[in-house]
Amino acid sequence: MFYSPKTRSTSASNIGQPIQCGFTLLEILITLLIISIGMLGFAALQVKGLQSNHGAMLNSQAAFLAYDVSERIRANVEAKNTYTIAADATPTVRECSSKQCNPNGMAEADIYEWRELCKALLPNGKGAISWAGQTGTISISWAEPENLRTFSLVIDL
Repeated sequence: MFYSPKTRSTSASNIGQPIQCGFTLLEILITLLIISIGMLGFAALQVKGLQSNHGAMLNSQAAFLAYDVSERIRANVEAKNTYTIAADATPTVRECSSKQCNPNGMAEADIYEWRELCKALLPNGKGAISWAGQTGTISISWAEPENLRTFSLVIDL
């Protein structure tokens, strides 16, 4: 025997047309699944965009900090060698805003303020300054969720 789908015979225009039951619900469920997958992809894209934006903001902060200390060094060039500090070293606490300081004292105060800014503006922020003759290297490192990032600036006096 041949399979014959049920047909409507109530009106002349529908004679021989198969009866469709339940296919509309299945199509809606498939459409919802496709839309849900698209929305999850969009949400993942938004999260990645926010992470990239945050990373760029931290990189901008590091650049600001590096240029800040480079201008402090240029303003106090006679104490250039005092502006040397390793990343893990603890700077000397020095207050020069309310009293006169010699150039080395001002350099110590600048280093202390700069390192405090590194800690405040960057997650686990650390700064280092080293010299080779008249060329200085300012390195700032910080922790991001995936890795350790570093920004370096080379200055010539």
